[in-house]
Amino acid sequence: MSSPYSGLRYAKVIAPLCEVPIDVKQPLSLPKINATEQFNYDFSIEREAVKAAKESEREEAESKQNRKEYEEKKQRELLEKKKMQDIKDEENRKKMEALQVKQREAKEAAQVRQHALEQQQKEEHARKTAEDSRKEASLLRSKSKSKDDRQTAEKQREQEILTQFRQWTGASDEVGRHYLSAHNWKLEDSVREYFGRAND
Repeated sequence: MSSPYSGLRYAKVIAPLCEVPIDVKQPLSLPKINATEQFNYDFSIEREAVKAAKESEREEAESKQNRKEYEEKKQRELLEKKKMQDIKDEENRKKMEALQVKQREAKEAAQVRQHALEQQQKEEHARKTAEDSRKEASLLRSKSKSKDDRQTAEKQREQEILTQFRQWTGASDEVGRHYLSAHNWKLEDSVREYFGRAND
């Protein structure tokens, strides 16, 4: 493969033929060189190579800068995404805490209502029991009073019958009670029995 520089001729100078001296003291015979000949070389290839190298360096620098900017942008996006996720997680945590507080308050309120209902039921049962006790005591008192009243009325009636028996017969209370008790406090039967026995 040929190099682009292989055809260059930098000085276009060909070494002249000269005699080799035999003695060091013998002067060297050199041909004359035309110093007026101009150096004619086209540097366009070098300029193009330098330009291409600079362009390559510029493109490489731009590529590095673009890659750096892309990495920085990607890193910022990741940080922003993580920040948004952290905010979302914090909001979800607060929502869960609020929900737990609400559930706990609802549970406590339900327990308070249940306790109040149980207390109300106990009070209602106690009131009903007391009311039943009062009614039962009142009924017992009423029955006792009725019994006492009946006994009192019975004694009063017996006393009246005994008084009439004494008036009719002139007998004592003891004799009158004897005859009246024997005839179930029937006045006429008791008087008839008394006088019948008296005649005997």
